[in-house]
Amino acid sequence: MFDPQTSGGLLISVGSDHADAIVKALRDAGIGDTAEIGEVLKDPKEKIWVV
Repeated sequence: MFDPQTSGGLLISVGSDHADAIVKALRDAGIGDTAEIGEVLKDPKEKIWVV
């Protein structure tokens, strides 16, 4: 999937209980470059800041 405003991929955030299903649904819809890339953790000891 590409966003014409940025010409880049789209990031979708879903709960971990839905991740497998949405990846499968997107792949079944023909979007082959679909992948789960990470998870959001509540108050991890180490933090990564993206600015």
